[in-house]
Amino acid sequence: MKHIYKRYELWGLLLIFIATIFCEYYETLSLIEDQTLSYRQLIRTSFRKVKKVHEKNVVLVSFDDDYYEKTSVKPFRRSNLASIIENINKLGAKLIVVNTLMTYPDYSFEEDRALYQLLKKPNYDNVILSSHIEFGCNCTDGNIIFPSQTVWPQKISTGYINIISPSAVVTFLSRLRIYPSLVQKYSAWPLAIQAASQFLDISPRIDKHVLYLGDQAFQLDQHNDLYIDYSPVPMDAQFINKYMGLTATPFLNLQFPDNYETADQYFSITSDSSSEVDMQFIELLYWVKDKIVVIGDTSRDARNWFDTPVGTMYGSEIVADTISTLLSDSPLRPASLIVEELVSILMLSLILISVVKCHNARYSFLAYLCINILFTVLCAFVYSKYGYILTMTYNYLYGLVLYLATTVYYRTIDIRKKEQAYQKLEKAEEQYRAIFENAIEGLFLVDEKGKTIATNPATQQILGYDSHAELENILLDQDDNRLYVNKADHKKLVHLLKEKTVVKDFETRVFRKDKSWIWISFNVRKFKDRHSNKTIYEGFLLISLNQKNEFKQNEKQKPQKQR
Repeated sequence: MKHIYKRYELWGLLLIFIATIFCEYYETLSLIEDQTLSYRQLIRTSFRKVKKVHEKNVVLVSFDDDYYEKTSVKPFRRSNLASIIENINKLGAKLIVVNTLMTYPDYSFEEDRALYQLLKKPNYDNVILSSHIEFGCNCTDGNIIFPSQTVWPQKISTGYINIISPSAVVTFLSRLRIYPSLVQKYSAWPLAIQAASQFLDISPRIDKHVLYLGDQAFQLDQHNDLYIDYSPVPMDAQFINKYMGLTATPFLNLQFPDNYETADQYFSITSDSSSEVDMQFIELLYWVKDKIVVIGDTSRDARNWFDTPVGTMYGSEIVADTISTLLSDSPLRPASLIVEELVSILMLSLILISVVKCHNARYSFLAYLCINILFTVLCAFVYSKYGYILTMTYNYLYGLVLYLATTVYYRTIDIRKKEQAYQKLEKAEEQYRAIFENAIEGLFLVDEKGKTIATNPATQQILGYDSHAELENILLDQDDNRLYVNKADHKKLVHLLKEKTVVKDFETRVFRKDKSWIWISFNVRKFKDRHSNKTIYEGFLLISLNQKNEFKQNEKQKPQKQR
């Protein structure tokens, strides 16, 4: 087991883990992460019953192209806005949210006076106007720019409409940021939160990255961002207001019936009405009564649209969806930083184990893909089922970095080990060859057909040959017996090798190259070659005792002959 300080893959895992903490906290890859939110939101709205905006007591009234075409006035007049607000209020709207800035006064045609006088009336406390934040250098604090005093009675509530994209590259709006400093300084809330709290008749508060609306708690992320649960946009519509909103045109010059006093009273006396005017009026009454009405500009010239997880949406549509999120019983909840890091550790550890345990590069890559697929399925499931948001991009990126780094590291180690093994093998072969070449015994290898594979110099010296090539086919040759003096000895040796694996001390006389003969002792072992699966005969030969005895006798006889 390596010492811990030599486990470079563990140190790499630690560095990547630390990097994920900083990157997830500061959202360095928010542009890519928002794209994963888009796919998850599409899955959530496709396979889970998600209430539409108009099913959550929110309706849009838009200054659309139809309105500007029929009124021939652009931009809209504040006096016309006053008439629309008045008529919507008479229809029984519980709350009227004006999502348009009126920072500067407009003295032409006494536009501001008409709106100001209307909002001063006691029964218009249900109107909320828009303000905005003028940020400082750090974009985390600033001043609230309220509506012009010429249109804003102090009793009317306001909410700022700033929505900041977490990406510095593109404007992609998936979250609503709350600024606690502005809450403390101005009691200022985003327009959607102000509308939802006023609709529920409660006071919002924020504490430790949690937004409280009465008993309902909304988990915020580390930047106090509220994730917006966007409603799906139908395939046949480009914007959400096309199927869940109303044009402001019928509200401008709406004619109320003579017997109309309140919405409830009119419903009770006109339930059997069948005239065209009454039916149109009842339809408007149905859409507006007891609802939160968001008024905004959705014309082409407004250029007030942004990219969201479900497509392009106007600012007023985003406000409506945010209000719907706040009125929802299953809001989106970002995972805490601790949970995010635990998931990252688990995923990175599995990737590291897959590389370490799978020595085959193909199998380790398949394991890496499976881990990423399982992680993707997990994130999509918890998001669509429970509205729980796990970060995906950082785990993908650092998982890839870890996989590539550890793969290169371990493959380098494998290559180094193979090189070392090859060097050891070469060294062992050199040692074996040295032993083979310098042995005093005659060593040889012969295949099953009797062809000599290898002989050492001692074999050649004993038999009187000059090279291995001259001995190529004569040691155990079954067809052309040129070595053995006694042919029967050769047949006996071949027969013994067929019956036994090892033959020891088999003595016989053999011819040398010069046609003289000597006594030698054969020791032969039979085995199967594991690569070719062929039978190989391995053995050694020595000058036998018979030859040595004859040599001694000859030496004794030489002096007698000389006498």
